[in-house]
Amino acid sequence: PMPAIRKDFDGQTVMTTFETTPATCFDLLDALEAAFAECISRQPGFVGAALHVNDARTRVVNYSQWAWREDYQAMLRTPEMRE
Repeated sequence: PMPAIRKDFDGQTVMTTFETTPATCFDLLDALEAAFAECISRQPGFVGAALHVNDARTRVVNYSQWAWREDYQAMLRTPEMRE
């Protein structure tokens, strides 16, 4: 279980893994955090998210939860997510 993820939650959990280089890892984290702050966290059904980076700084794992699968799919269709 990740820190921002509810252990007892029974909704839609999404895990996305990004392979990157140490030089671009922090830029990727900044972009993901900005997306959560500006767009994703305001979407209906959003529960929480957590970002994790491995020790080599080459892999970013994004965990997020949504109340319903339909809410997650609707978020992906918003114009902000297509940019």
